[in-house]
Amino acid sequence: MHDGKLVPPRQVQIWGDASGILCGWVAPPNAPTDQLPLHIWFPSLQPGEYAVRWITQMPEFSPGKLDTVDSVASDWTTFFVTSAPRSQREEWLRGMLAKVPSAPGMLAGEFIPDLAAAAPDDRALRAIANLLYSNNQVVSRLAASALQIFPEDQVNKLLMELIHTHGPSDTLAYMVSAEPLRRYRASMVTDCIQSLDSSNTNQIAAAIKTLRFFLHLPPNADDPPSASMAVVADAAVLRAAPRIIAAGHEESERELAEYLGTLKQPEAHELLWQIASSGGSAAEQARISLAWNPIPDDLRRLAALLIQPGDPDPTGRDLSSIPYSLMRGYGATAIPWLDKALADSPYVWVRTASARELVHNNDPAALRFFLDAIMNRRFYKDEMTRFLKDAFPSDLKQDADDTAVVKFLTDRLSPK
Repeated sequence: MHDGKLVPPRQVQIWGDASGILCGWVAPPNAPTDQLPLHIWFPSLQPGEYAVRWITQMPEFSPGKLDTVDSVASDWTTFFVTSAPRSQREEWLRGMLAKVPSAPGMLAGEFIPDLAAAAPDDRALRAIANLLYSNNQVVSRLAASALQIFPEDQVNKLLMELIHTHGPSDTLAYMVSAEPLRRYRASMVTDCIQSLDSSNTNQIAAAIKTLRFFLHLPPNADDPPSASMAVVADAAVLRAAPRIIAAGHEESERELAEYLGTLKQPEAHELLWQIASSGGSAAEQARISLAWNPIPDDLRRLAALLIQPGDPDPTGRDLSSIPYSLMRGYGATAIPWLDKALADSPYVWVRTASARELVHNNDPAALRFFLDAIMNRRFYKDEMTRFLKDAFPSDLKQDADDTAVVKFLTDRLSPK
């Protein structure tokens, strides 16, 4: 507040998800706890006396919408803004750049938001942009959020330079594949293909993700990628795939499985089954990707995993995405296989996932499975009840009790 009037804040955009916001909402452990980056929210404050107070916003859920309720959480605190001489700002900036912290808490909680005050200085921009390569996701996404403080043309030029000189990163993959940088994708595709030979496994994963974003997401109708560009990139990924699989790096394999799922070549199909048989989170993604290009024999092979004993996870959580994938890929053809999984699978999360897919068709076995969960108070009862309320909102209100849910299920088992 200034002179009795509220000062309008800058609209700080959230980058990616809430962990990328720059205004001090989140920070890793050991970040400073006694400061807020008010200069991010209010960049145009002129010298003078101001007051600030803290207000909390709590979500309030109601059917069909989400509201927020504000409440004042502090008294007004008065502070003064003064102008710093240019020489003092230069000394401050040089000191910041000379002592870049290594701890994620200090980078996210102090260094990045502080350095954003130096915009549009190119030295500050480069120091922040270098943190796009941080292995700490909060730091890299906070750095991405901070780039919005700098002029867009200046940022875009630097991002292209970084891709060319240092290769992609996971965070950069999202940034360069968005407008307006997509128009420069030809040169960046070339850079990413070269990064497939990197010794840095994280960079390989980022290169595959960037190529997929550029070439295999639904294209912009006004700016589609060229077919020849995709052919070259696809061939490069296929050549690199055996080496990536042999290295066993989880994130690279997972990104590879997503990319291979966009291809229709027999070689890609064989590689996906190789990953799917290896175990781990990449195997789960490979099984999901196989259903994107449904092949009849794959339905049998994927469904067999649902009842085959010996999975490393005794609850089958790593297999629980298969029923959803089968229904989306194969439709009604998958129903008999899911009925068999519901009856015979040794994995609890496979049975619950199968029941969720089958209940949409009033499958008697699925309806009885839900009834059993409620009547016998299985440990997954609450989860299954929430699913029914979300899946059938016109029949079950969110505050429906167990009696109402049981009636809903029995009515479907014995339709009039």
